[in-house]
Amino acid sequence: MTVRRLASELVDPSWPIDRPLVQFVMDWRRYPEQRGAVLAAVPPPDTSELVAAKIASVVHALCDRDGVAVPEWVHLCRAEPETALFGVRLRSGFGEVVRRRSPRVCAVHGVFFGADLLDA
Repeated sequence: MTVRRLASELVDPSWPIDRPLVQFVMDWRRYPEQRGAVLAAVPPPDTSELVAAKIASVVHALCDRDGVAVPEWVHLCRAEPETALFGVRLRSGFGEVVRRRSPRVCAVHGVFFGADLLDA
């Protein structure tokens, strides 16, 4: 799954909430030889700020973990207000746990998720 396709899948109501991000992470792990092509297809210009920030947060964390150069577009994406993936309310006890267990780059993008997502 490319970044471009991921942007459209995240707004597709037939997918459970944020499930395409899990598929993206699984494909990233399964096909390391395709990472360059996966990252080359940037999100379309009409991608919402929230969707772009979700993608950027996950991509940034994967790139940092695996020593892959972070694409320039990733640095431009931030969610306002801050949010968590998978319907977790950030302003809850569990939301605070997710925030603490998130990769550090999540704060850059304002989108938080448990680091275990990267091992999906």
